[in-house]
Amino acid sequence: MEKKIIAYCYDCDKETNQRILYKKRHKVEEISLDKKDKEINVTTRSTYLVIQCLGCDTHSFVEMVSYSNYLDEKGIPFVYVDIYPKSDEFINEEEKGFYLLSEEIKSLPILVRRLYIELIAAFRNDLDILAGIGLRSLIEAICVHKNIAGRNLEVKIENLYKAGYISQMEIPILQKLRKMGNSTVHNIEKLPASVLDKALEVMNHTLKTVYYLPRVDAKIKSKKTIK
Repeated sequence: MEKKIIAYCYDCDKETNQRILYKKRHKVEEISLDKKDKEINVTTRSTYLVIQCLGCDTHSFVEMVSYSNYLDEKGIPFVYVDIYPKSDEFINEEEKGFYLLSEEIKSLPILVRRLYIELIAAFRNDLDILAGIGLRSLIEAICVHKNIAGRNLEVKIENLYKAGYISQMEIPILQKLRKMGNSTVHNIEKLPASVLDKALEVMNHTLKTVYYLPRVDAKIKSKKTIK
C-alpha cells in the first residue's frame, strides 16, 4: 500500500497529501548535564523523508527530530519538523518592498529559489561578503536553469540576452554585478551596504523579468478575451 502523509507544499501554498518516496530513521543516544551537573540520558530520534505532492508533483525533503527530554504538555516527546525548500513566511511586511513578494518567489525554480532565500538571510544578518557572492551565484543559477552556454559568466550573460531572457539595457548592469561578485570572491572584501542594496534591486528586477512576468503573461493569455 502506498504510504502518504499530510505536509506543507510550498508551490501549492497549503498542506496537501504527499506520497512518501523515501524514509530513513536515525537514533542517537547521548549523555548531557543539567544545571545541577546531573547526568541525563537523552535519545534523539530523527526521521528523514523525501516526499512528492499529489497535487503539483513538487518534491520536498522533510526532517523530523524528537528529543526524549523535550516533552510537550501531555508528556509526549516534542517533534521538530523542517521542510525544504523553505517557505518565505519569514519575510515580514516591512521588508516586502525590499525583497521579492511571496508570489514572485514561488515563480522561481527550486535551484534559484533556494539561493534567493539564502541571499535574503545574508542580507538580513548583514553578511555582506556572502551577500556579494550570492548575487553572482544567482546569475550563474539562472544560466544553469536556462541552459545558457558560454566559456565564462561574462559570455553567458551576453547569451542570456541573445536567448531573449533579458533586455539589452540589463547586460551592462549584470556585468557589473558579475565583477562585484568576482571581487568579493577573489579579494574577500565586502561591498558597501548601499551598493549591495542597489545590486539586490537589480537582481529582483532580473528575476521577475525571467521568471515571474512570463508566468503572469501565460495566465493573462489563458483568460478568454471579452468582446
